[in-house]
Amino acid sequence: MNFYIWRDNVVGSLLGLADVGYQELAWSGAIESSDGTPDEMLVTLMNDWAFPSFVTDNREHFNESQIERISSLLSAIDRYVKSEPDYTGDRARVFASDAWRDIVAGARELYIALCPEPIPA
Repeated sequence: MNFYIWRDNVVGSLLGLADVGYQELAWSGAIESSDGTPDEMLVTLMNDWAFPSFVTDNREHFNESQIERISSLLSAIDRYVKSEPDYTGDRARVFASDAWRDIVAGARELYIALCPEPIPA
């Protein structure tokens, strides 16, 4: 896939992961979204957009700071998946999870590193 198209798709997923307000609306069904649960958000990034392959196949497009943030986000996702075996369940439990908050923070930091413009309100 073309790097720029792939990047735009990954960045869109990061934006959803970085935005708790969006997550609350999407997960409650208040807005129509393909990201209706935490696992769907992670599947979109990790499987649909093949995030690890995106990074590996396009390493030359990232600086060291971005690579550090990518690594941090991947570690946060791994910790979350291991700590929350039924992460499709209770939204309040997900939002209260330190592991989920680490994903939100990691996605936000990486989004900013890749797209230094402000995150839309």
